[in-house]
Amino acid sequence: QAMNSPAFAARPLTLGDLLDWTVRIYRMRFSKLVLTTAIFLVPIGLISGIINGQTMTGYLNIFLAAIQNPSVFPEEQFMNTMGNRQDALASLSCLLMPLSLVATGMASLALTYQAIGTLRNQDATVMDGIKVAWQRFWSWLGMTLMMGLAFIGLVIAIAILFGIGAFVLAMIFGGLLSSIGNIPTGDGVAAGIGAFCAIICVYGLIIIAFFGPLAYFNGRWAAAIPGIVDQRWGAVESLQESWTLTRNHAWRATGFMLLVYLFYGVIYVAIMALGFGLSAAVVNTSSLASVIVFAVISAILPLLWQPIQMAAQVMLYHDLRIRNESYDLEMQISQLEAEVVPDDPAAL
Repeated sequence: QAMNSPAFAARPLTLGDLLDWTVRIYRMRFSKLVLTTAIFLVPIGLISGIINGQTMTGYLNIFLAAIQNPSVFPEEQFMNTMGNRQDALASLSCLLMPLSLVATGMASLALTYQAIGTLRNQDATVMDGIKVAWQRFWSWLGMTLMMGLAFIGLVIAIAILFGIGAFVLAMIFGGLLSSIGNIPTGDGVAAGIGAFCAIICVYGLIIIAFFGPLAYFNGRWAAAIPGIVDQRWGAVESLQESWTLTRNHAWRATGFMLLVYLFYGVIYVAIMALGFGLSAAVVNTSSLASVIVFAVISAILPLLWQPIQMAAQVMLYHDLRIRNESYDLEMQISQLEAEVVPDDPAAL
């Protein structure tokens, strides 16, 4: 079924164009995208928010009690109380994780279907997206598990290198401190400052080296979910095909996804700061009100973020296909077919 919306610019796009079209998709399908997200992620968000809200409210109450009357919470009792709450939170989070995984997968696939339909000037109901999501869920799950294992292996390898680097830096820093002790006072201070700055720079490079590969792999596999929905790729095939699509555009894909997640970081910090502020303001009045604040915040965040993330990945996927497969011609044909009126005898 055709829909009235601006036709997708079927040409290679700049990063600015990709972001612009991501926002356009979000605006054009706002009600359906939000409803789709709400069906799957709001219940999980509310449950998670209640759990986190109770935990954080407990933390706030403990801190306030410890500040107002330190004798009530000696240091040992304070640490035990905090540890018990952390253990309870970890247990509840483990129970919630399978439900969250299923809900995230279904929402991601359904949102991807809606975004692809928007680019092709085709309308689809929320139920259409849910049906497609269920059909492709197991491919998504397999892909997600393989990505998770790959990321875990990558983190372990990087952590080992990070530990070796930290040990070497500690040895170098110790040697520098020993040599600085033999330098005259004025020169020693300058040398110490220089050594400290050098160490900070090196540690900064190590941090970049830690997160850089994770961002790179995330960019190379960003087209996997759209391909699962659009071309019915399997779990392994989706990772292989996404890697192939981004072969000559690896840093562009990585940079675009970093921009998207930077945008998410801004949204996340703003919403969580608002949540903590409101919770701290009402915690003395009502612990229940504080829990409700966290629950609402946890439900709102995915409504704002998940549709944007999936629209961004769909845009990147289509741009990569245009650059690699002359997909712009196929897009134009699809749009023309969507505009054909079935009841028109000339169209038969």
